[in-house]
This record gives sequence, C-alpha cells and structure tokens, in this order.
Amino acid sequence: MRRVCCVALAAAMMVGCVTTDRVSFRPTGPGQLPIYRDGRAAIASTGSVTRVVVAPKLRQQQRNQRPVFVVAIQNGGNQPVNFMLASTTVELTRSGGVQPLQVIGYEQLVQEARNEQIAGLILGAVLIGAGAAAASGSPSYSNAVLAGSLAGVGVGTMIGSAERGDEAIARFEEVVMKDHTVMPGEWFGGQLHVQAPSDIPADQTVTYRVTIRLGPDTHSFDVVQTPGQR
Repeated sequence: MRRVCCVALAAAMMVGCVTTDRVSFRPTGPGQLPIYRDGRAAIASTGSVTRVVVAPKLRQQQRNQRPVFVVAIQNGGNQPVNFMLASTTVELTRSGGVQPLQVIGYEQLVQEARNEQIAGLILGAVLIGAGAAAASGSPSYSNAVLAGSLAGVGVGTMIGSAERGDEAIARFEEVVMKDHTVMPGEWFGGQLHVQAPSDIPADQTVTYRVTIRLGPDTHSFDVVQTPGQR
C-alpha cells in the first residue's frame, strides 16, 4: 500500500510539471494566411486547385506528446485529387537538426487501442487472481476485505479497458484521416496524428513542417511550438 501511494504521489507531481506550449503558424508562401478557428490559431493555404486549412486539435500542446492537427481539404478543380497519408510528411526542426516524424495511420491507432484493451484484461485478471489468493489465506476480516477489493478492481479494470478500447476504435473510424479521393467541389478532413518527438528541452522553441501533397499542389505549413506555462 505504501508503494502504491508513493507511485500515485510521484504521478501527481509529474502531471503538475507538464509543460504546455503555445501553438502558432508561420506562412511559407504567398498563398497562405494565418487565421483563427474557434479561438485556435490556424492557417489557410490556397493552391492552384485545392485549399487546405490546418489547426491544432488542442489550443495548447503538451511538450513531448503526440501532436494532433485538424485538417480540412477542399477540391476546387474539375478533376478528382488523391489525399494519401504516404505522401504527407512532418519534419521537426530544433537546435541540432531536422528530425522526420511518422504520420500515424488509422490501422496503427486501432492496434494501439486493441493493445490497451488486452493490457487491461491481463491486469484485471491479475488483480482477480490476487484477490483469490488473499481469500485463500488465513480467514480474517482484513483478508476478506482485501480479496473483495482486488476482485472488484480487477473486474472494473477489465470492463473499463474494453469500453475505452471500443470507444477509441469507433472514434478513430469517424475522425482520423485516411487515404481518400477528394472529388471536385468536395470538402474532406479529419485528424492527423503525428509521432511524438522526444527529449525536447522545456525552454526550446521547435517548428514542425507539415507538407500535404494534393494533385498539382503542395501545401507546406510551419507550426511553431513555443514554451508556455509549466
């Protein structure tokens, strides 16, 4: 019990020290305009036949966490254009050089949600087994309470993990960007999940270069992440 309390206290202290950064956009060409969408900084880019609007999912980004951007694409031409995750790239620029970051696809996000489900089921089974072991020990009020508590937590962990996993998978199906042919006049969009950078110092400003290729157009955005409150 003492160890559990120490772990919980350490986790709470870590949450209190999380750095949240300000996110802004810097135009990379004449066809781009910084704007605001629902109070969040965003940028609009107009190409020869397509238009793209990008905003961060959250108003503030936690340092060293996965960036998630909300992207909207309009095809203003008279021919279909393909949006492909494989031709969408993200690079992180910071002191020390440029680091390519993976654009995380729907299938990987679903697999991660399923892995979380499995981990929750395993943890729940372990807790239920611990409860059974406590119940089989010397009969006492304390052992009975401990056994019931562990078994209850185990069942709750298993149910909660299954529900969270199913909800996450359904949400990814609805909102995560996938390969898509954008028809003339169509708007298409969703969330673009990006690999989390690692070991960025708390006082360092970093820039993400997000590049989206659509038919004859290439839209590149500079997303600036500036240190904020700790």
